[in-house]
Amino acid sequence: MIKTIFSPPSLRLNTTVIVGVILLLAVSMAIIFQQSRQTLKQEAIQNAEQTLEATTLQVENILRSVEQTTGNIYMDFVWHLKDCDRMDTYTREIVKTNPYIYGCAIAFSPHATADHERFLVYTHRKTFDSSELITSNRYSEKSYLEQAWYIEPAKTGQIFWIVPKEEDRRSDDVPVMLYCIPIRMATGDPAAVIAVEVSMDLLTKVVQKAKPSPQSYCMLLDNDGTYIIHPDHNKLNGQTLFSVAEEDADTTMLSTAKAILSGETGYKSFRAEGTDYYAFYKPFLRTDRVGHNLYNINWSISIIYPEEDINSPLKELLLSAMSISSIGLLVFFLLTRIVIRQQTKPLRKLTQVAEEIADGNYDEEIPKTHRMDEIGEFQRNFKHMQDALLDRVSEQDKLTSTLRERLESLNKTYEQIKENEHVKADFLHNVSNQMLEPAQVISASVNTLCNKSQDISMQEAQHEVDNIREQRETILEALNQILPPPENEMRKEDSHE
Repeated sequence: MIKTIFSPPSLRLNTTVIVGVILLLAVSMAIIFQQSRQTLKQEAIQNAEQTLEATTLQVENILRSVEQTTGNIYMDFVWHLKDCDRMDTYTREIVKTNPYIYGCAIAFSPHATADHERFLVYTHRKTFDSSELITSNRYSEKSYLEQAWYIEPAKTGQIFWIVPKEEDRRSDDVPVMLYCIPIRMATGDPAAVIAVEVSMDLLTKVVQKAKPSPQSYCMLLDNDGTYIIHPDHNKLNGQTLFSVAEEDADTTMLSTAKAILSGETGYKSFRAEGTDYYAFYKPFLRTDRVGHNLYNINWSISIIYPEEDINSPLKELLLSAMSISSIGLLVFFLLTRIVIRQQTKPLRKLTQVAEEIADGNYDEEIPKTHRMDEIGEFQRNFKHMQDALLDRVSEQDKLTSTLRERLESLNKTYEQIKENEHVKADFLHNVSNQMLEPAQVISASVNTLCNKSQDISMQEAQHEVDNIREQRETILEALNQILPPPENEMRKEDSHE
């Protein structure tokens, strides 16, 4: 029982301390986890917004560079509108002077020139990063009069940024975006359209660099939700944000698509293909600069941010914290185990002493201590208790010894009394036997005197009386052996005689 109570206290104390530390650590980790999650979310929002702003600025700089290059030859082009031979020079200069420009086409309206019913000059790079230029009089297999990049500017007289539809692309299938400037004659009729190509691969590289997290991506959308730039090229074949949302059949994705194209800046959470995402979006607003014409583009730019990317640093941090905490708890457990065992060492010694005392070894030595804590006080009190117990035991031993001696004396007295009782009984038996015969003689003499008082003679009567008196003396002598008669009684008897 003593072992059960005192043997494992250090382990139980150690376990209690560790459990308390684990509970405190768990509560702290939960609070830190929640705060860190909010902080990481805010950092992700801020990072995504900054990335969107920087990407928009980079794309805008490319667009402005193209607009500036085209604007540099615009007035000279207008002055030499009738000189078809100069059109080849214009297109080549535009392409040569700006590395962002892939090609340039100048297309005249029918009968706008005296020498040609239809006239088009198109110069483009052999490859995107090549300096070798190729000039031709065709833009694609389809007539330019049937293509949107020519029709819209010529019809409305407005400047456009246009992403050609799949059927309007050139035969070399190089994805481009066109900056289209209409030129009108003095009569107001359309004269020509300058279309400057910017490689979509270039814009895609710029947009795809906008990755605030490993699995996030950036996309550029037209005003109707059509994908202009997206890392999944399959979505560039006429798919829209709404058609993808409808295919996924998730209401959160549909509401997010509406928010992206609403012209507002913000973020929304949605779920697609079983994964949670955040969509950070803003309209592609162009900044007004002095000396630049501002051609607003109804685009939207958005960063799709998987929630896992927001939480993954937190998970890694939590995993690291748990690993470090586990190692720390193990070290703490071992250290506290050593410290507690060292501190409770006197208790173990006292436990051994208590076991010896329980076995009857009351003089087992208790070591002295100079500790001033509770354990030291307990050890000193235990020593005092042992000293008091030894004194009590010593007194008890003395008392026991005295009682034993008295018991032995009583036993001897008792044996003597028993022996005396046997002697007395034998003596009484002998006396009784001595008194029996005289009593019988007396009884016979009395019976004779009583029964024959009329017939007996005086001499016979005197003889019976003398016989009775003689037997009485015999009985008195026997009685005197048992208890001598008092002196007064003896005197009375002597006087009576």
